[in-house]
Order: sequence, then C-alpha cells, then structure tokens
Amino acid sequence: MLVSFRVDNWKCFSNEVSLSMVASRERQHAKRVPYVSKYKIKLLPISAVFGANGTGKSALFSALDFARQMVVESHGLNALHLLRPNRTNQESTGRPTKFTFEILASGTIYEYYFSLDLFYVVEERLTIIRSASETVLFERENLEISFHPSLPTQEHLRFAFNGTRNNQLFLTNSVLQNLEHFKPVFDWFSDSLVLIEPNSKFVSSDLLSDSKGSLLSHLNDILPLFDTGIVRIEVEPVSLDKVYMSNEMTESIYEDLKHGSTTLVNDLEDLLIFSLGKQGELQAHELMTVHHGDDGTEIRFGLGDESDGTRRLFDLLPAISDLTIAGSNRVYVVDEIDRSIHTLLTRQLLTLYLQSCTQNSSTQLLFTTHDVQLMDQRLLRRDEMWATERNDLKGSSLISFAEYRNIRKDKKIRNSYLEGRLGGVPNLIEVHQPTDPRPRDVAA
Repeated sequence: MLVSFRVDNWKCFSNEVSLSMVASRERQHAKRVPYVSKYKIKLLPISAVFGANGTGKSALFSALDFARQMVVESHGLNALHLLRPNRTNQESTGRPTKFTFEILASGTIYEYYFSLDLFYVVEERLTIIRSASETVLFERENLEISFHPSLPTQEHLRFAFNGTRNNQLFLTNSVLQNLEHFKPVFDWFSDSLVLIEPNSKFVSSDLLSDSKGSLLSHLNDILPLFDTGIVRIEVEPVSLDKVYMSNEMTESIYEDLKHGSTTLVNDLEDLLIFSLGKQGELQAHELMTVHHGDDGTEIRFGLGDESDGTRRLFDLLPAISDLTIAGSNRVYVVDEIDRSIHTLLTRQLLTLYLQSCTQNSSTQLLFTTHDVQLMDQRLLRRDEMWATERNDLKGSSLISFAEYRNIRKDKKIRNSYLEGRLGGVPNLIEVHQPTDPRPRDVAA
C-alpha cells in the first residue's frame, strides 16, 4: 500500500508537494479504512484529486508514472530523458528533481527516496521504518554508497553498485543482479503499482482464462450494474489470415510478448489480444460484446462498435475487478477517471470498489477528476479529497480538504469548492454578452 508520496521540482510543482494516504482522526466511513496493527496507523483506500485545468492533476500522475518507469524499466535504457523539472520558477533551475515514497510492502513500511538531474542519479536512499525506529539500509550520493552493517553479502552489494550506471537506480540493478535484499520494494513498484492513463487500453491476460472465477467471469457478473445494454462480453479466437499485419507490426508484437503474456493491438478500434500458444505460435483473440436484438436473438459487436464511454468503461472495469478480489494488494492510479463516462457510472465504479474495502483490505485507488459530483461526503471522506491549485509565482500546490476546519460531515462540500473557498477552481475573467449596436424594430 502507498503510505505517502512526495515530489519536488517536477513540471508545475516547483516546490515539494505531498500526498498522504494516512487517515486523519475523522470517523466517517471508518469501517472501510484498513488498519495496520504493526504500525498502529490507518491507511485510506481511496484518494480523489480535483482541480482546474493546468493546476497539476496530470503532473502528479506523471510524476508517479515516471518514478515507476525509473525503478522498473530503466535497466536497459536511459529513462532520464523523460525527466521534466519545473521550468517557470528560476529558483528551481539547476536543482535536482526529488521523489520520496513511503510504502507498505510485505508487512513492512519502507521509505524510498531518490533525486535526479538530467544526467545522473544524484542521491538514493532506502530506509526501513520500524514501529519505534528507522534503519537506513543503503544511502547513495553520486559515486559513493554506504550499507547498513546488518546487511549480509556486503561484497556482493558493493559489486552490484560498481556495475550500476550513473543514470540508473541501485535498487533496480541490485534486483537485476539477483540480490534479494531490497526485492520487496522493487516488487511493489513492478507488481502492485498500476497506472492507467486517459487513453490506456488496460486488459489483463486473465481475459484468456476459461477457469471459474476468472477476470472475464467476474466482469460479466458486474456488467449488469452499469446499464450499457451489453448482455455479456466474450473473447473469441481470430484467424491470423483475417488480420492484416505488416512485418514491422509482427516483429513489434513478438517483441512485446517477450515482456508479457499478452499484447494489444487496436485494429479500427476493435481490440485484438495477441498471445503465444504452447508451441510458441502467434495467436489472436478479439474482445466482443453481446447484445440482444429486438427479436431476442444475440448479436455480437466488436469493441469499436461501442461508444467511447463504453470503451473507457472497459478500460477501468478490469482494474475495479482486480481491486475487489479478496487478497489483492494492488494500488491503481487513474488519470481522468471520468473521461467519457457519465457521472453516475463513475460513482458506481467507486461505490463498487469501496463496498469491498474493510479494515483488513490492502488495495488502494487514487484518481484525478473534474467531476465535482464525486465531491460528496456520503461517498468520500474529507481526507480522501484533494485539490491542486496553481500559483503563477510559486508553482502548483496540493491541498487536502482535511486541512479545512469546521466542515461538517453533512455539509455539501461541493458548493464551497465551486465558490472558490477550497481552492482548485479556475480564476476566470467574466465575459460579458456583447450588445447589438443595431436599433431594434418596434412593432407598430
């Protein structure tokens, strides 16, 4: 689970902003807030980030996305070309960009910090947080690193560091060198943290499973809750002879399959799922929707025949399904969760997830949105609602609604937000209706 995230000098955030998932003393919706007895803290299962355009909602998402790429995917490439430090505040010029995560992984809270400039990893530190103390497992500064004396195989660790590129994280390279010391942290970034962009096509390989309790079966169970007119969804095999693929596309598909069990291709907006058979042969399946005709017969459509909102719903349903499965420990971060979706459907998605949350849960959902209808204390706690706000001189900031006092639990917090009393709304110049200079005709 995510305990907190801080970023400094990233895009519109010229100074450090912090997102905390630690619950406040608020008692509302307490039964669905997970409790970590080892640390005697409660971690929120959900956080919503509101804000006007250009205030930093997507910047916050991209910071998380970049950090994940830096940890998980930078072993074979220079991910620093994706670094986006703030460019509008002169005080930020030349300063490194800093990322700090506190995460709960394998029952232990770790703080993982690293800072970067456009060429090098400047600092990197991993700390294990105990109930009453902290232990720095390793600390790196430029070309030097130190390890806690309790760590075994110090020579192997130093050998791994000597093989770590200046633009690569030591955490990443140590796991690539088959050292298990810090693997729970790496696995959290690799397996638990999942980010969904507004244009993501999120489909799991579980869609190809025929077993009971599979993702496909679960999606069909919850589909009637969303009034899409779809009876069910199916995954049907497609002959490769009917799929046009250039040599470049085929090579790209095989390359993608080296890094995962499935890959996706949008063919005229229809969704094709490619996988490898038992003999290594390329196989294709298509996601189909089943409707009832006016005579009761079943009619099959490709996903490209569905509305944009329905397609977006299918991007999100696998995530919600994963979050509601018992034993899941995923942390999903969704940018613009409400894109192309009716506000009642978005609320239904969130309600479906929150109904599955208990004090023993270990999943989380973070999302950005413009949908102020979700700003409802019957759905979300105050400490689960945040707003980004832009200050042209100091960059953007991130504010928790829990910081505002005297907000009763029965108050319509949305009204206060729209009136500008909580920040995060655009500061618009009033536009007046132009007057017509022509004289009006007067009826005789």
